[in-house]
Amino acid sequence: MRLYVHYPNLNPPGGAGLVAESARPLVSMFGTLAVTSASIGGAWDVSWHRSIGRDSFWTPAHMAIYACGVLAGIIGLWLTARSTFGSDREIDDTQRSAAELGR
Repeated sequence: MRLYVHYPNLNPPGGAGLVAESARPLVSMFGTLAVTSASIGGAWDVSWHRSIGRDSFWTPAHMAIYACGVLAGIIGLWLTARSTFGSDREIDDTQRSAAELGR
């Protein structure tokens, strides 16, 4: 038995998404840096705990993990502020087409 699931296209014609074309490399770069920071920091922290034992809040491994949260928060705040208060035509078109999709 096969199950087919239809995922609607939330992007309007022309390919504009939630993030404007000019900002996509910046958002992708910060997102990649955040995920990399969490991955390296998490592995480093586990090895630190196994070899050294308990540590403090301010160890370099913890700072790498915290950097992930800070970068993700900056990305989220920027995207929220831009979509809420920005006057970008691409974002307006995306919101309009998403609202029409829900009708």
